[in-house]
Amino acid sequence: MINLFLNEKSLDGQFSSIEEFCDKGIVGLIAVLEDGKRLSDQTTLYKSAALTDAKVTPDVTYTSVVFDESNRIYDGIRRYKVALLSLIDDPFWDSNSKQKSWDKYETLDGNSLNGTSIAEADSRNGILVSFTHPSYSVTHIKIKKNGEEVEVSNTCQEGQLIDVTYQKAFIKFKEYVELKFSGEKLDFAHATMAKVWDIIPPELEDAVYGAFETFCKRSWVEIPQDKGLGYKPYNKTRHNSRFFSSEEWDKGIKEFRISGKSRCFGYAEGGRFYILLMDLGHILGNL
Repeated sequence: MINLFLNEKSLDGQFSSIEEFCDKGIVGLIAVLEDGKRLSDQTTLYKSAALTDAKVTPDVTYTSVVFDESNRIYDGIRRYKVALLSLIDDPFWDSNSKQKSWDKYETLDGNSLNGTSIAEADSRNGILVSFTHPSYSVTHIKIKKNGEEVEVSNTCQEGQLIDVTYQKAFIKFKEYVELKFSGEKLDFAHATMAKVWDIIPPELEDAVYGAFETFCKRSWVEIPQDKGLGYKPYNKTRHNSRFFSSEEWDKGIKEFRISGKSRCFGYAEGGRFYILLMDLGHILGNL
């Protein structure tokens, strides 16, 4: 279970108009919520009842923005109406807070945070979801708990939630990489656990991530030109034929470098590279 907590403190009238709220305040948060859906069916977004009275602009509350029919002139309100309404619907953590009565939460300059979603996220080892706000633009919010400095995980932009859940060990490396890179240039649908994920040791994870990131950032013209990737055809011989099916060989097996002697093998089709297996010991290269 991944517990998310909507940060009502990230709405304090920082937007000059409802139009600015639609243009700058909604999109990042909606992207985080979409990442939450991709992560797990067990992801739950908890809210505080205080959000209903939180200020979007110095004069307008969140509730007014959502329910005032005159605001339908704004494209963001129309497009994300259902999502915006869900933010003031169950579940609310207020009715079953896990904050301890003896714990004292404060900002670094001494303002109380008890009874806020920030404190609740810390008490449940959860993750904050914030609207665009200069004070909540980083992925780790520093606060004080009983006088000691602690960090609360925070997200406000696309991709941050996936990074934070991996950092907190809520998901494994396999799921992390697939969430980060699937749908771009890489496809893991044919990468069986036995051939790919089970053999990657922790010390090689950074290299695997870096190689995949580089591959996705390059264009198809740039990929073969990148000397670090070393992307090239892998030719069939009587010694290596058993590693891929006849259909896979017919598609044209390619390889690219992960690190040192480690290689990733697959085939390119329809603008994607379908990963089939990884060779961490350069076994296939010696055949």
